[in-house]
Amino acid sequence: MLTIIWKMFGDKSLLLIVIVSLTRVSNGKSERPHVIIIVADDLGWNDVSFHGSNQIPTPNIDKLAHAGIILNNYYVSPICTPTRGALMTGKYPIHTGLQSGVILGSMPYGLPLKEKILPQWLADLGYRTHIVGKWHLGMLAEEYLPTRRGFESHYGYLQGAEGYYDHTYEFVGPPNSTQWGLDWRRNDEVVWTDREQYSTSLFTREAVNLINAHNDSEPLFLYVAHQAVHCGNPDDPLEAPQSYVNRFPHIHNYHRKLFAGMVSTLDDSVGEIVRNLEDRGMLDNSVILFTTDNGGPANGFNDNAANNFPLRGVKATLWEGGMRGTGFIHSPLLKQSGYVSTHMIHVTDWLPTLYSAAGGKHRNLKHLDGYNMWHVLSKNSKSPRNEILHNIDPLNKKSSIRVGDLKLLVGNVNMQWDGWYPPWQNAGDQTINIDGRAVPLVEGSKHDKVLDTYKWKNSYWNSSSIDCGNKPFNASTNCNPSVLPCLFNIAEDPCEYNNLADSNKDLVIKMLEKLSRYSHSMIPPGNKPIDPAGDPKLHNQTWRLSELFSNQRSIHRSDSQCSAPICDIYPEVTANALLPSVIYPHSDCQCSAPICELSPEVTVNALLPSVIYSQSDCQCSAAICNLSPVATVNALLPSVIYPHSDCQCSAPIWDLSPEVAVRALLSSVIYPQRINCFIV
Repeated sequence: MLTIIWKMFGDKSLLLIVIVSLTRVSNGKSERPHVIIIVADDLGWNDVSFHGSNQIPTPNIDKLAHAGIILNNYYVSPICTPTRGALMTGKYPIHTGLQSGVILGSMPYGLPLKEKILPQWLADLGYRTHIVGKWHLGMLAEEYLPTRRGFESHYGYLQGAEGYYDHTYEFVGPPNSTQWGLDWRRNDEVVWTDREQYSTSLFTREAVNLINAHNDSEPLFLYVAHQAVHCGNPDDPLEAPQSYVNRFPHIHNYHRKLFAGMVSTLDDSVGEIVRNLEDRGMLDNSVILFTTDNGGPANGFNDNAANNFPLRGVKATLWEGGMRGTGFIHSPLLKQSGYVSTHMIHVTDWLPTLYSAAGGKHRNLKHLDGYNMWHVLSKNSKSPRNEILHNIDPLNKKSSIRVGDLKLLVGNVNMQWDGWYPPWQNAGDQTINIDGRAVPLVEGSKHDKVLDTYKWKNSYWNSSSIDCGNKPFNASTNCNPSVLPCLFNIAEDPCEYNNLADSNKDLVIKMLEKLSRYSHSMIPPGNKPIDPAGDPKLHNQTWRLSELFSNQRSIHRSDSQCSAPICDIYPEVTANALLPSVIYPHSDCQCSAPICELSPEVTVNALLPSVIYSQSDCQCSAAICNLSPVATVNALLPSVIYPHSDCQCSAPIWDLSPEVAVRALLSSVIYPQRINCFIV
């Protein structure tokens, strides 16, 4: 509660000063909660004991989960970059151009600079902001680095993976394009002195140092994006200190044993961070979010040994095993906790949720796909979310959506890894004998003291695990989304055994229509090909930035064309720049309505008549406004790209993805004499 004190000095009032002082500090400590996000990279559903893993105990993680809220109906993207972009922006990947794969090597693209991201929002509220660990949202220029996007400091790496000890990243691309170099830095400077030190330990030390050095009269935002348990480089993908590997004599499978050691170091890191928050008196005023970035790469997928059992599929697939996130939220500030949540939650929800928990006004946030779930979780009340767009990937031709209990799968969802994979085992492997289903503390763990009173209750364990029953004989054959869409009731069938599409065609159509509506707002994927100028061998075997990609960023243009490089602007802006010269090619007049206020659909609809019927007064046989964006582009392309020819495209127009169509359109219309200026 605030006590407002009035003091008058002449006609001046100190009311505002007193309010600011009282809202910012109470008894010398921040009144806004400290926000800690811990991301585990590639951690599977069945890699933590709070979900029932009887191979790898995770007592520190479990302690927080048990005292907080376990998120059993929580979703992330199936792969890294899209999830991290969604976490930072509160937007689906289709709205940031990160919907197709991940940033690899010297690919010159990243999270669009127009997006205001989580540390910037929290900095507006007075937070001190730090990132420890992995970025993976672009490094093509200084503007894309975390220290230019709201974080005061960064200790870690920029790429998606690297060796745990040598901190180098090797990208094995198409023939003759392998790139390898050091990717370890403090802020913007490459660090050479930390080699041969294990990354999880280094990140833990950095996080602890930041906590201990923090002035707790100010709120802290600490984003710890661990490398663990992602694979390292191809020559040695799984690495862990031998002392941790030795904790798992019951696991004889070489890969799974190493993986277990990696998980155990992660678990100890969580315990160390929490212990230091408690020692500083900060834990009681903290919100801690723990999340994976995608499902686990199981049984050799991506050279790893994670596990999602009994869920179907692996990382990089749209099956539940690729997207159902291992996560929980912990905070003494939650009015209710110690329960397993079945609220439908998506990674996009964390920006508005954490911003609200920090005292931000939700009305400040515009055009997000995420929902503010703080009060929903705190009071265990009804969720505003009833659907999740899992993704629309136009390059790899796959999509998925969840509406209520139903999930639709469409396209090439990776049927090579569509199975149900128990933990990778050898014949001699054993599981841990858990007496009364109480998770034992890891013998010799330096965090035993923190957790020495912790025991699971049977009912709690059961409610956070998944039991799908017996698998039907046709579970592996009744669904092939590349042929026909598949429909599952995830609430009743979380393991995706039973395809319901044949008997529910009306529901399939309705969900396809929802996917279509989402696609209308999609921006093209930002993916760009590898830039050879970014090869570390040209730069002292280090991954460098900005100047290496200058050839991709400078696009030659005519003085009469757009004032910004086409490749750096968004479809809406591109279309807006395109309209006047096409609709009014011989006139200086402007549109009667400001171009920038036209929606993309209206823009395209206005564009069509003048291009397709430029020499005629006739109108389209079909109402323009009723055409889908794909049909619109398909109708538009032949007359623009081949205006004086009867020839057809080498590939049928309707087979082109919208991005390819738009890119082809831009190069021929905006730069008719420079077909190659636009990078496709």
